[in-house]
Amino acid sequence: MNFSEMGIDPELHAEFIDEALDGMAQISDLFVRLEADPDNQEIMGAIFRPIHSIKGNAAFFGLMQTKVLAHELETLLDRIRKGGVAVTSGITDILLRGSDALIAMLQRSRQNEREVQDALAFENLVNAVTHAAEGEEASESILWRKLMDQLGSFPDAMETARELAGFTAAGRAVLDNRPAEDKDTFETDRNAPDFTHEIRTILENTGAEPDAKILTALFTDCLHAACNEESKEYAKKALGEIPMLDASIGLGDEISRESLLGHLADMEKSGAWNQLLPEENPREKPEEKIVEKTENGAADKKTSPDQTEKEPEAASHTSGKTMRIPEERIDAFLSYVGDLVTLGEMYRHLQTRITSIPSAHGAAMELRRTNESFGNLSMALQNSIMAIRKVPMKSLLQRCPRMVRDIATVSGKIIETQILGNEILVDKSLIDTFEAPLTHMVRNAADHGIERPEERLAQGKPEKGHIRIEASEAGEDIILRVKDDGRGLNLDALRLKALELGFISHDEKLSEEALVSLLFRSGVSTAEEVTDISGRGVGMDVVKTSIEQMGGRIAVETTKNQGSVFEIRLPKTVNTQILTGFIVVMEKTRYIFPMESIVRCFAPEEGEIVTIPRKGRCVQDRGDWIRVRRLTECFQPHKEKNRESDLPEGIVVVVESDTGRIAVHVDAIEGVQKMVLKEIQGLNMNDNFFAGGALMGDGTVAMIVHVASITTEK
Repeated sequence: MNFSEMGIDPELHAEFIDEALDGMAQISDLFVRLEADPDNQEIMGAIFRPIHSIKGNAAFFGLMQTKVLAHELETLLDRIRKGGVAVTSGITDILLRGSDALIAMLQRSRQNEREVQDALAFENLVNAVTHAAEGEEASESILWRKLMDQLGSFPDAMETARELAGFTAAGRAVLDNRPAEDKDTFETDRNAPDFTHEIRTILENTGAEPDAKILTALFTDCLHAACNEESKEYAKKALGEIPMLDASIGLGDEISRESLLGHLADMEKSGAWNQLLPEENPREKPEEKIVEKTENGAADKKTSPDQTEKEPEAASHTSGKTMRIPEERIDAFLSYVGDLVTLGEMYRHLQTRITSIPSAHGAAMELRRTNESFGNLSMALQNSIMAIRKVPMKSLLQRCPRMVRDIATVSGKIIETQILGNEILVDKSLIDTFEAPLTHMVRNAADHGIERPEERLAQGKPEKGHIRIEASEAGEDIILRVKDDGRGLNLDALRLKALELGFISHDEKLSEEALVSLLFRSGVSTAEEVTDISGRGVGMDVVKTSIEQMGGRIAVETTKNQGSVFEIRLPKTVNTQILTGFIVVMEKTRYIFPMESIVRCFAPEEGEIVTIPRKGRCVQDRGDWIRVRRLTECFQPHKEKNRESDLPEGIVVVVESDTGRIAVHVDAIEGVQKMVLKEIQGLNMNDNFFAGGALMGDGTVAMIVHVASITTEK
């Protein structure tokens, strides 16, 4: 679609699409909540606003099919809001299908693709939404219309049918060539000014091409005759669309006719003519400006009625203006911040060298003060840009209730979903990282974990299953936990599957933890049957690999007939990760531990380190005996020496991670400083012992230790 030829600024179009998709981001979750609480007007309002906004603005960007679907969805929502249609499972399914299609159409438009790929499927969807909104009365209207069509060549019978039709609202609507859903405005519409009937006659006459000048004049009359601001806005929207539609697809197109008739119907529903005096002639009134436009020809958004509705809500979330910035620009900016940190460490190194010169003491102190100011400014800059990158976990978690509902509907289960941690802020990159593992875990919990109602009742459980999805923070990590109260993992089935695949032998005895770990082997699944939802025997191994590649881990707890807990833990990392490092020296080489992993450090006295059979060198810490290993032994465990006399003089550093605690023996401690974690390309880092490298102030590179890999028992 060439927006320049249509007089539309492509950037303005992109902004509209982004705003529309942001508004639709929570729509699936809201529909699921509305199904559970159909009388909740707050939920209904939150659903209505984004769809109403899309309907009102899509036509300005030539997105007529998007407008048509949004209009039909809004009509259905309006009937629900007024009590004309009940929120059943079937209605919710239609609303979800419609919103999914609307989002897909917007996304395609964002990529300059056609709105609709399958015209027949789109038409069927629009008809389904329309029929859902029309309800029982629509069925009656359709029957009356078919009857009139069949009796068209029989005047006497037609007259009788017309008399009978006059006794029902649906029949009168058909006789007046008016959609059945307009029944609420039937009586007031009979008193509407003549020019509204002229508009209907022109637009409903499919045999002739409407004249743009005549329609403009008639809708101008509507603008002057409208008695309230809402009605005036609908007239302004119609006037804004007429030249654009005329220049693009033509006013004779069915979509153009439906769009303009929709604006007229909206005016009638808002009670536009209640205060219109018969003697008034709008065309004799002085001319006034109809539609304000920006320089690029698009209608000024200041006149959009839905923005008035949004302003109070927006005010509660932000106190100032917002702007959209491509993620790549923020990443580039953050990369420069990382370079600033490295530069600061170079200054610190230079300061250390100058301090060693007696005659330069004054200059060294001045440089120190300057470097401290530089460091504080760099830290403030880092914190500021990191805050910009953060988004709430809600954008990820809100997709889960819809996912669970769809699975429950297909499998005949009753499942309640609880979401916790919507307000947790994480780096935007983590949202994409968490998406695939979370989807897999939630699908497995709903499809394999939760039992069918009859099975749950037979076990003495309530027929409704529960899935709890929670996001939380722990130090420098983000934790995502999915818990269900279903049947738990079938450990016997896991063992049999592992035997079948040759992962274990028949005489091999495994602990429960080891059996659970089999779930992450390729091809292992406990699914009793393969479904379209999950259980194809693949997936969890891929999930585990992707998590570990990001420096995280996944853990599982399960209890038979009580449920399972899947937990993912990932560092709060971004493309440029700035950390506080604890620098140690080992055999003249510097290594770095993340500061949050340090428990304590000490110079061991004689007798503190002892050798325990089958465990090796140990030291007592917090009442427990933990292993003591030279740092190089951690990287090369096959070369480990267990004799106490093998330890030279040095320092013991106790480090801790989620996988355990260990005492690392090093030659010396150099200090603590800020540094930027850099990925080391082309370096074979066996068993992931290193998380990356850092450029030091003197220009050398020090390796950053991946603590979880050395605290795990080998």
